[in-house]
Amino acid sequence: MKKLGQVISISASGYMIVRNRDIPRIGTKVYAGNGKYVGKVYKILGPTKKPYILIEGHANIGDKLFVR
Repeated sequence: MKKLGQVISISASGYMIVRNRDIPRIGTKVYAGNGKYVGKVYKILGPTKKPYILIEGHANIGDKLFVR
């Protein structure tokens, strides 16, 4: 698995927010460190060098997330 990043915040709409230089495709499945499915990439926002990645699903602030 490839590291996506750490959850830095939860939006008012309930989306997890992660920052990363590598931009995944919308709809990419996201997993916790133990391999458990936690959600999918919903939207990409912000600067192209290090965008904010919104993830639809459930995890806590500080959790490290991964993609396959």
